[in-house]
Amino acid sequence: MGKIKLIECLFFLIKFDFFNIQTVVPQTPFFERLLQLMREYEMNNVLHNEVVKILHFMLELEENHPLLTNLFVQGKLIAFLNEQTLEDEAILAKIQAKEKGACRRGYLGHIVKIGHMLSNSTNPQIIGYLNGELLGYLD
Repeated sequence: MGKIKLIECLFFLIKFDFFNIQTVVPQTPFFERLLQLMREYEMNNVLHNEVVKILHFMLELEENHPLLTNLFVQGKLIAFLNEQTLEDEAILAKIQAKEKGACRRGYLGHIVKIGHMLSNSTNPQIIGYLNGELLGYLD
């Protein structure tokens, strides 16, 4: 529960830019760690909801905002989504083969939701990342 409260507090600070935190976050591995937590705690729906809230806020920032750039370049959002999709396909094959202990990860619905947020974006920077036109696509 402590991780969730910490994430909620950090989101609040970022959203309202308290202590000028929006200039500090891009210098940290914040987004990498956020996505890593999603993978580590695959059945923690509350954590996943908080991550999606943060990503939704980030994806609505104006073009060339340092946080948005950080999310795609250092956070490697698109690579993360691609990896999760490929891993899920492998898990699905195991489920269909009726392998013992095979089950889907609890955050797959959130991955789909993030994908929809990206595909519905009209931000030229996000579209550039999706089309592979900007650096950081799959680095």
